[in-house]
Amino acid sequence: METAGLGCRLIGALHYWGALWSFGRNVRAVVIANGPIPAPIRYVRPLVITNGPFPAPIPYVQALVIANNPFPAPIPDVQALVIANDLSRGTGASNQTQRDVRAAEKDGVSCAAVELDWVLFDADGVIQGARPGWMEKLTAWGGSRAEEFLLAIAAADVACLTGKDFGAAMREVLKQFDISAPLEEVIDQDFWIEVRQPMLDAVRAVRDLGLHCGLATNQQNLRGTYMRNSLGFETIFDEQFYSFEVGFAKPDQGYFRAILDRIGVTPDRVLFIDDHEGNVAGAGAVGIHSELFPSDGGVAALRTILARYGVRL
Repeated sequence: METAGLGCRLIGALHYWGALWSFGRNVRAVVIANGPIPAPIRYVRPLVITNGPFPAPIPYVQALVIANNPFPAPIPDVQALVIANDLSRGTGASNQTQRDVRAAEKDGVSCAAVELDWVLFDADGVIQGARPGWMEKLTAWGGSRAEEFLLAIAAADVACLTGKDFGAAMREVLKQFDISAPLEEVIDQDFWIEVRQPMLDAVRAVRDLGLHCGLATNQQNLRGTYMRNSLGFETIFDEQFYSFEVGFAKPDQGYFRAILDRIGVTPDRVLFIDDHEGNVAGAGAVGIHSELFPSDGGVAALRTILARYGVRL
């Protein structure tokens, strides 16, 4: 569902002072501020009402946000409903709408309207996972020192998250463990990444609602460059924020401040979703709405998180 801020952007400067009249009955988005629009409007996707009643009946509304006023007109079909302050719930809304509201409350979904412009998604653990068998293939190179080898690789990876060359760091690791094979043979060329297609489809659906979507991920230069150039993420996300390019890594507040500077919005208009508590806390410290994504939660978990902010897939 699109929130009030998104509705304002969709309708642009036409949402006030009478310019909306030219749209007639079939409208993509309606924002009503401080005044009623008496003409009936049909087939409205997002409808945002603040400080002014809307007396005309609306046969179909895909998404409805009501702030500061009751809505007395009958609403036969509402797919998503966000309420702020004082909806007269028993008047007007259909039985299905009331059932949807009660179901949302039962699931712990907030009914407060939150104005979002961006949703930032972590990569590993949210959008993508590791292909089965990756650890066994990697540890085989370490032989009797397999655990030590893995720890050395992890240390090299972390040291390179903010811009150092992972290739150079890994060649030193291979030398340390007397491994003569080239790096390209030791580290899989696709870095054992397994993209979760249902999650990518969900990101597309969020963008279709009018929200901007960004990939916010800690990556060293080799893996991050592969992700940027080979996985088609440029067709999924509006922006991609790789730590090795940003110069900061999560949970450093500098990482999130750099993103905010780049997208040019205030933190209260951004939602960040990550599967690590520390990263969630780091984003929250700069004022970004932050949510912990459960391990292997999938699209169902994403729906629950987004619904807390009035975004319905």
